[in-house]
Amino acid sequence: MVQKIKCLNCNSKKVIKRGFLLTANRGKIQRYRCLNCFKRFVLDDGFYRMRNTPEKITQSPHLYFSGTSLRKTQEHLGVFHSHNASHMTVLKNLYNFMLLIFSKY
Repeated sequence: MVQKIKCLNCNSKKVIKRGFLLTANRGKIQRYRCLNCFKRFVLDDGFYRMRNTPEKITQSPHLYFSGTSLRKTQEHLGVFHSHNASHMTVLKNLYNFMLLIFSKY
């Protein structure tokens, strides 16, 4: 399936690849540039502007709904991921995940 990339500013399809955005946790993310309005943008993959890795964000709700508490979930993520998050970050990830699921229905 070929994804048609549109500019987020003017919805133009005249878009070219223009380098990468380097992030500390998510690595290299493709950056695009619009040929009409000359704006640079990054596509939203569901984890846009998130500071944690996608694996960590998706593990948080899974562990919580498996019956572990927020603090036990935070301790578990601290063991397997280098950058540990607080229990409030786990709660925020859980809240965002639930908004994402219920907005689809």
